[in-house]
Amino acid sequence: MKEIDSSERVKAMNERLKQALSSRRASDRDYRIGAEDLLTVSIEDEKMNKPVRVSSQGNINLPFIGVLNVKGLKASELEKEVRDLFMQRYSLEVKVSVSIKECRKQQISVLGAVEKPGLYDVTGQKTLLDMLAMTGGLRVGSSDSSGEAAGNLVFLIRSSKTYVIELEELLMNGDLSLNPPVIGGDVINIPTLGNVFVGGQVKRPGAFSLKGNKLTLGQALAIAGGFKKGANGSEIRIFRFAGKGPSRRPA
Repeated sequence: MKEIDSSERVKAMNERLKQALSSRRASDRDYRIGAEDLLTVSIEDEKMNKPVRVSSQGNINLPFIGVLNVKGLKASELEKEVRDLFMQRYSLEVKVSVSIKECRKQQISVLGAVEKPGLYDVTGQKTLLDMLAMTGGLRVGSSDSSGEAAGNLVFLIRSSKTYVIELEELLMNGDLSLNPPVIGGDVINIPTLGNVFVGGQVKRPGAFSLKGNKLTLGQALAIAGGFKKGANGSEIRIFRFAGKGPSRRPA
């Protein structure tokens, strides 16, 4: 009965995933500029319509303005910055338009209980929901070798930080604040039911099967290879799904 219930739960979340994406309209205006992007910057009053490539350091060089660091800005934010600089330097009000002509490729890893886990090359602004859809959705699970059903938590690993997102809150309750944009180098991990995930500053982060056994915090850390050099062992956090969202407490 438990396997049937978990399969139906995942099927329902996959259906909501399709609905969320069909009703959502992606916009270049939400995209955050990155290294190697190609932009078109138009300044109507100065008759300028210039394609500019963002450098590997995240900079562009514009006439009348000079070098600007644009990495992480939205197009609308860059437009405002250029307008403000013209006003500050030349006391001129100008009309500025920025468009994304070519987006850099980003690599995002999706691991765990999805239909097609792997490393994905993506362009443009993608979110967690976009990446789950690209993998074919959450794994429903079966009695054969295709694997167990997806659990309820997603771990988004970015640099040395790990973010925990509850799938049912995102998909079933429609809380889109839990649908963050992803960036190059992110790792998305969806452990199966009955697994414990160890992330952050450990030597072998990942999901590990409990196999019906209880696991102490020390044992979980040992399975993950222990701390990396320089890790702060006093900053350990435990995330546990309790039926109404993941509970958090320091270990």
